[in-house]
Amino acid sequence: MEYRSSEVKAGFFIFVSMVVLIVMIFVLGDIKDYFKPMKMLRIVFNFTGGMEVGAPVRYAGLDIGSVRGIELLGDDQDHDRVVVMAEINPQIIIKKNSVAMIKTSGLMGGLYIDVRPGTQGSPPLGE
Repeated sequence: MEYRSSEVKAGFFIFVSMVVLIVMIFVLGDIKDYFKPMKMLRIVFNFTGGMEVGAPVRYAGLDIGSVRGIELLGDDQDHDRVVVMAEINPQIIIKKNSVAMIKTSGLMGGLYIDVRPGTQGSPPLGE
C-alpha cells in the first residue's frame, strides 16, 4: 500500500502537534508539582468562611501548598469544628507555636490559609 506525501505530511503534523500540546500542558499547568512528595498538615478551625478545596496555603507570605480536604469534626462537647487538610512542601519546617489564620487576598479575592512562623526557639511540629 502506497501513501501519498500529503498523507505523510498530515500525519507528521498531527504527531508534532500532539507532542507540543502535551509539553505545553506540563509547562503551563504545573503538572510537575503533582509528582513531588508533599507533607500533610491538619489544621483545626472554628469557622472557615466558605474556603474551598484548592485554596493556597502560605507560610510567611510564600506559597507552600494548597488545601486538599475540608471536613466537619464534632467533638464530645457539642462543639463543631472544621478540619482542613493541607498539602505542603516537605522542606518547610513549621514550628509548634506557629499560628494559622484564614485571610482573603484583595478586596474580592479568594480565601487562603496564612501560617505565621513561630519563634526560633520553638521545636518543629511533629507528624
